Amino acid sequence: MKNLIMGILFASTAILGFYAYQTSQKVTAMQADLTAKTDAVAALEGEKTALTEQVAALQAQVDAAAAVVVPEAGAEVAPDTTVAPATNP
Repeated sequence: MKNLIMGILFASTAILGFYAYQTSQKVTAMQADLTAKTDAVAALEGEKTALTEQVAALQAQVDAAAAVVVPEAGAEVAPDTTVAPATNP
């Protein structure tokens, strides 16, 4: 009877140990996956910041170019006389 109880305790301890081992392996894999995803998100945030700065710089250039090109309200625009009219031979 004592041997039966010892056998059951040994088997249950072995099963619980194996379950704990598998769980720890899963946790380790999940932590590695989380670390990789965190690094990827950080890289994307850096790219987003750089692109936001580029967009702001380009928008400033567009605004500056628009201010130069657009004439004042009410001003007449002279026709472009530098291009000769096309002739059909």
